[in-house]
Amino acid sequence: MQKIMDPFAESIRDEEGSIVYTVEDKELSSYKLDDDAFMKAQFELQKTKAEVWDVDEEDEDAFRLAML
Repeated sequence: MQKIMDPFAESIRDEEGSIVYTVEDKELSSYKLDDDAFMKAQFELQKTKAEVWDVDEEDEDAFRLAML
């Protein structure tokens, strides 16, 4: 029942309480993050889709929402 309420309850944490997670190579492969050609193509695609964000640099909430 504990996992339903807090799925990270049994996670390994550091001395500051942050959850420690180690990314494995197989996880990178599943998202093609180890494929340089794919990553370069994605980067070029994102450069062509570049949008100008009109966000007030002093409005932290607006900036945070734009990033999400």
